[in-house]
Amino acid sequence: MSGDEDASWLRQALTPLPLDASGSSRDLVCSSINFERPERLPYSLINPVRSDFFELASLVWRERYAQQKNLKPKGEVYYDEWNIKRERVEGLFDLVIEYPLSDLAKLDGYAFPQIPCPEISTKHSQAISQAFEAEKYVLGYDAVNLYDRVVSLAGLQTALLGPHQSRLLFESLLDELTALTLTQIEHYGRTGKVQGFMTWQDFGSQKSLVMSLRDFRRFYRPRIQQMIDALHAQDMHFIWHCCGAIADLIPEMIEMGVDVVQLDQARLIGYDELSRRFGGKICFWNALDTLWVTQAERTDKEISTELSSMREALDRFGGGLMLRHYPQPEDIGLSVHVQDVIAEQVSCPQY
Repeated sequence: MSGDEDASWLRQALTPLPLDASGSSRDLVCSSINFERPERLPYSLINPVRSDFFELASLVWRERYAQQKNLKPKGEVYYDEWNIKRERVEGLFDLVIEYPLSDLAKLDGYAFPQIPCPEISTKHSQAISQAFEAEKYVLGYDAVNLYDRVVSLAGLQTALLGPHQSRLLFESLLDELTALTLTQIEHYGRTGKVQGFMTWQDFGSQKSLVMSLRDFRRFYRPRIQQMIDALHAQDMHFIWHCCGAIADLIPEMIEMGVDVVQLDQARLIGYDELSRRFGGKICFWNALDTLWVTQAERTDKEISTELSSMREALDRFGGGLMLRHYPQPEDIGLSVHVQDVIAEQVSCPQY
């Protein structure tokens, strides 16, 4: 990525979006999260770049794409900052080929990385300040992602069986990762310019949760609760991306005080089901369902109808619905035309 491309992206990301009444994108997003009747649906688009949010994750992902393109050709094997052995592939998410903690007994000798925080990166600190001045909703990113990090460090089998086979070691790993996450939250809070914190933890398969609710409540819920409480103590929101069939997890999220659940597969649960069971209780930030939109050549009319169905079901509670592009369209084969159609529909006046 060239310096000119970087500057162009940042300029677009900081451009104010239209609002009829006095206020800002930041006010709009907060009104939607708090069910305070926002004047329109908040949205985050990447093609073209138009957003009520300023997502630090987007900046980090752009940097990572540039690094991979320039430094790591396809097929190269390397160790990342977590000492995870990976193979370079097309796209952002390189293949894991060796897990450093597949045997949890290795935990005592494992060196956890220093997690990047706003103060550490001058570039990120400057971007946060610029976004705050532009009155965007500034969204920090979770560089740990508790459950997904356990999977990438230990492998899925150890992630699911470890709590029962090596409980003390497994909980020690969770506690280390939780402490790293709380450090990030503390640093974001110190800036006084970050309104939310987004985590990516996928507890769902395409049919059900990947673990029992009993295991979730025993091992993950108390630690995620620490994160939520730390954020709320600093007037920040907790935004949780979670893929899959997670309808049974959403009541837990509501009880814990999760502010926003970000869904890329809302259709898997069903818009009417989300509305009936959870409408008015938690805010949804939805992309157009990634499986539905990429499984066939969707017409412009189909995309418009799908977005209208989502809105009719979920935009009836005085807030609680926000929209977005899937942020890595190349990785799922989402065409530029489809991105354009979604952007046109989402940013038109009716929304």
